[in-house]
Amino acid sequence: MRTLSVKLARPGERLPLVIESFQKGAFRASCAYWVGNKKVESIDSLGILKKRIAKWDGRYPDTEKWQRTANLALQNAKKQVKSMQEETVDRESKALANQLNAAKLRLIRELGKYLICLGASIDELNESLFKQLSRDIASASRLKKCIGMLGDYPEWHDDLQRELECFAESLTEGQRQARLLGSELDAALDDPRWKACS
Repeated sequence: MRTLSVKLARPGERLPLVIESFQKGAFRASCAYWVGNKKVESIDSLGILKKRIAKWDGRYPDTEKWQRTANLALQNAKKQVKSMQEETVDRESKALANQLNAAKLRLIRELGKYLICLGASIDELNESLFKQLSRDIASASRLKKCIGMLGDYPEWHDDLQRELECFAESLTEGQRQARLLGSELDAALDDPRWKACS
């Protein structure tokens, strides 16, 4: 519509079609209005514009009314851009929060599996974690890093406990030994989603 308006306009003319645009960064909005003899209408489609043009008697709108409409169009375009910016920021922060939650859940799950491989029972995972942290063993630094990433001892929700029970029931000795190497736990600690959220 902006292109159409520019092509129709002549220097000094005030066509009834008023289009104002506003851009900030990647966000741009345009608002179009038709300044009629009796009222000002928002132009939301080419079909509505064609109807207004077909009914136009060729008279130019009042200067003051036209200027008020141009100001209104610009203000509405600014509001739309602000709304788009806020919506994008909100979406981005929600996406980052989802990524962080997914990384935390992965780390808690892998930590639980690691503790089970060490012989912890499902209902005493944090007690087992505390004991492992107290011992002077190589894996203690890895476990301290887990607590640091999580911010505190994890909460073991019911569905996660059920998942860990199933894991424990199907665990073979070979799998247990392999998991005690800590590769899965290290991968959860190095999950790129942690960096995306920092």
